[in-house]
Amino acid sequence: MGARHPGVEFLMTGSGVITGSSAYLRTPNGDVQTLDNGIALDPTHPGFKQMAAYYLTFQEPGFDF
Repeated sequence: MGARHPGVEFLMTGSGVITGSSAYLRTPNGDVQTLDNGIALDPTHPGFKQMAAYYLTFQEPGFDF
């Protein structure tokens, strides 16, 4: 697998057990895919889905858009 990238050990918000590095998009040779110094995340990864649900649910109560 590719080289370690800073921040690989963080827990994804809303999951409590899934590390962010497991949701990183990677190039065919295993390196972390970045764009403008940001790390690309796989939106189909279960941890990403839990994190998105957490933030969307957190913003829901009491707000009309």
